[in-house]
Amino acid sequence: MAPSATRKPIKNLPQETYVKLDDNPHDLYLRIAAKSRFPINRLRITKASDGGAIPNARNVTVEDVGLFEQSTVFVKDLGPQIAWRTVFLIEYLGPILIHPLIFGLRQTIYRNPDRAAEFPPPTRSAQLSLAFILLHFIKRELETLYVHRFSAATMPLFNIFKNSAHYWLLAGLNIALFTYSPAAYSPTSHEAPDWWLALAATLFTVGELGNLSAHLTLKNLRTEGGKERGIPSGGFFSLVPVTCPNYFFETIAWLGIWAANRSLSTAVFLVFAFYQMAVWARKKEKRYRAEFGHKYPRNRLPQPARARILARWYSSTAEVPKQEEGREDQSSSTDAEKEDPAKKQMEAKDREIIDLKDKYLRSVAEFRTLQDRSRREQQAARDFALQKFAKDLIESIDNLDLALANVPADKVAKPASDDANADDRYKELRELHGGLQMTSSVLLNTLRRHGIERFDPSENGDTFDPNLHEATFQAPQPGKEDGTVFHTVQKGFMLNGRVLRAPKVGVVKNA
Repeated sequence: MAPSATRKPIKNLPQETYVKLDDNPHDLYLRIAAKSRFPINRLRITKASDGGAIPNARNVTVEDVGLFEQSTVFVKDLGPQIAWRTVFLIEYLGPILIHPLIFGLRQTIYRNPDRAAEFPPPTRSAQLSLAFILLHFIKRELETLYVHRFSAATMPLFNIFKNSAHYWLLAGLNIALFTYSPAAYSPTSHEAPDWWLALAATLFTVGELGNLSAHLTLKNLRTEGGKERGIPSGGFFSLVPVTCPNYFFETIAWLGIWAANRSLSTAVFLVFAFYQMAVWARKKEKRYRAEFGHKYPRNRLPQPARARILARWYSSTAEVPKQEEGREDQSSSTDAEKEDPAKKQMEAKDREIIDLKDKYLRSVAEFRTLQDRSRREQQAARDFALQKFAKDLIESIDNLDLALANVPADKVAKPASDDANADDRYKELRELHGGLQMTSSVLLNTLRRHGIERFDPSENGDTFDPNLHEATFQAPQPGKEDGTVFHTVQKGFMLNGRVLRAPKVGVVKNA
């Protein structure tokens, strides 16, 4: 694996790592994050073969995403991250704070249009607009806390400024300053008819309830913390022939807000918001159709207008007069009769050549794939042929370690020169102890030459990794972080990067 060159190199990034082909990509992310001691949410892994991103997912295998034996991947640092939920809460908080503030400070912010009279009170349109906007964004905050389930845990930290600018400036200051002004240019300075305000309230209520219903349907497609995908169905997803009914009803709710204040600033925000939601809807539709294929309903489209246009287009083509069809068929058959037979034969040969070339290219590709697969299988067979023998052999190494550890240190230490009797007394024991140490050292060096290495995670205070270590107990250790390996009961062994036997360790747990 190699670091990406777009940012500073990731310290402690391992050159090699191992996962099984039937493991999921999330295991690969966990292993790289643990070995490099880097936050997993800042990592992005791509394939060296085609540059495709490897998702941090649990519902597919490593082989499904295109990784095989000896595959090379690139690891990129995405930079500082922030939780999606936190960004949503902050960006929706802006209009909740700005609108009541400007509404309450109307007499301080705006000039009195009629200095001879008292400052005019807010109209019903302005009050209704304030209520709609507060209800809308409070609902957004509650949905963020209790309804939305995010497929990704974090986003780049810079996005908080971009997203907040959209809501704090466009939906906050832009709408509030023009909506609550008593000046004549503000539509809310003039009272709207009761029937118009009733229409605005109806649009807003229908839009918000429809949007909430669509969000609840989407919530039920995914488990808490999961990343699985499904085809939305039921509720408004079955009634409204669009990919994203939540965006459709969001637009209706903002039409209700615009009807309440009739402000150009609200219309500007609505245009920007509608365009952004249309872009998101098209992306989601492409992703749904690419992932689910024919299972995804054919009548769902990003927006209703496109559905109506297509319906009219299909109905118009179906009404071609039969006489015209007959004339077209007759003229085409006449042209075909006039064609040169040699030309037909050449076209047939060209088609045959194209077909043979296609078959040849497919055969070459399949043969190369077979070669690559055979090469990987042969390499795996060479690398792990000793696996069964090594598992039996490491028990002998454990016995040697136990024998060496049970000899008292004072009896094998070289005595002082004036204690000749003690030297003669333990001389044979020291020689036996030295021979065992030499045997253990030679055996470990021999195993190392064949790709078998012993490792002790407590020597460097490694972080506990369930893919590499086996926890046998937990204990508090002042001065050490939780999850750190502080004691090794039994050392582990690896064979060419694959765990042959996981070490049994003790893990720090202070809390």
